[in-house]
Amino acid sequence: MRDKALAALERKGLLVREKDPKDGRRFRLAPTAEGGRLAEALKGYAQPLRKALAGVDAEALLIPLMTLLEGLVRQGVMADTGLCLTCRHLRREGGFYCALLRLHLAPEDLRLACPDHAPA
Repeated sequence: MRDKALAALERKGLLVREKDPKDGRRFRLAPTAEGGRLAEALKGYAQPLRKALAGVDAEALLIPLMTLLEGLVRQGVMADTGLCLTCRHLRREGGFYCALLRLHLAPEDLRLACPDHAPA
């Protein structure tokens, strides 16, 4: 996935990939002038969100946000990355329980990309 993202940045002229002069198996990545300008312009992009979230209880947001992602996955709007809430091993009676690992899960233990994920 990372390689696809880098290739897309290259196609858009935002990144250049050059052979490492010391090791021909490696590449060096550098932003183009346009890529540098865009990175600079986007530096403060998330600042309003950070400011708005400063007083918010992150734990209180966790389950609603994961439930939102679950809904988007189930509608086919986004790809399933291994979200616990879309896994056939997850049981929700009285909390969260992974039947595969035989573990009770606290909300903060739920994963967005579980290596043991099995689509429901």
